[in-house]
Amino acid sequence: MAIATFCIGLIPSYHTIRIIAPILLILFKILQGTSIGGEIPGAMTYISEFYPQNPARATSVIFCFLISGMSIAYLVQGSLMVIYSRQEIINWAWRLPFFLGGVFGIIAFYLRKKLTEIPQFTPYINPKQPFPMVEVLKKHWQSVILTTIITGFGAIIIVSLFTFLPAYLIKLLHYNPKNMIWISAFSVFSAGLSCLIFGWLSDKTQRLWLLVSLIIAIFIFAFPIFYIYSHEIILYPISLAVSALLVGLCWGNIPAILSNAFPSAIRYSGIGLSYNLGFGIIGGLSPLILLSSIKWSQSTMAPAYVLIIASLICLLILIILKRHLQAKN
Repeated sequence: MAIATFCIGLIPSYHTIRIIAPILLILFKILQGTSIGGEIPGAMTYISEFYPQNPARATSVIFCFLISGMSIAYLVQGSLMVIYSRQEIINWAWRLPFFLGGVFGIIAFYLRKKLTEIPQFTPYINPKQPFPMVEVLKKHWQSVILTTIITGFGAIIIVSLFTFLPAYLIKLLHYNPKNMIWISAFSVFSAGLSCLIFGWLSDKTQRLWLLVSLIIAIFIFAFPIFYIYSHEIILYPISLAVSALLVGLCWGNIPAILSNAFPSAIRYSGIGLSYNLGFGIIGGLSPLILLSSIKWSQSTMAPAYVLIIASLICLLILIILKRHLQAKN
């Protein structure tokens, strides 16, 4: 991941190598995605195995820092806009964040190598079962379906409320990026901290009902959030604050649900499959879905309706697989 990130900053311009430039960019982005698709489920498995008594509190730390990393991205972007002109950023300064990210990745790799093995995992290292994914698909397919839908729902939430937001506010609603970016950085950081709060709450209550609470909250607040963005520009920090709480409620609770859905022997494979299907397919298609819904409806309120529909689908799946989820959580 670090190498791919650093190499993006080294890609020559289109004017220099023509079509090879975007091809290299796509290849490096695929390498980034492949890396993070293995690392996040691995981190969730590792942490939940080390702290089985409080899995939500433990895994919420991962997403606290993961989401807080987005706030650093906002701060770096804002700093570039202050220090350099738009033309300088287009010409060469856009490369600086990728160099910085590559250095951070190398530091993370060094820290990752210092982690110790999970003692209670040793009995599950079975050379006779080199492909635990087969057991996941044969014996735990219901868990895979359920956790994929839940992860996809969480992916739509974070994409709609944060990662898609800069393009939505700047390109479609013509917000001033210099004014928006600092408040956005603070709100994303708040979302990371709220993961810790709801992770603690998840270990104190039933995770199923906390997930249902998230679905109801999305159903209630999706419309007001995007109504403020579209019609009450002066109040948009309120929408960001509510979004931060919703993301915290989502990713403070969902990782523990994923961890509990699979036994230790196949947990990494189960989490990895459902997490990457949810984020890769549903999360990956979310920007396209959001943009298409805006274009088709000719309304900037369309993302709210996408979130409401997603919450209804997730609720329907929970009703169908209620017994299975209760048995796991």
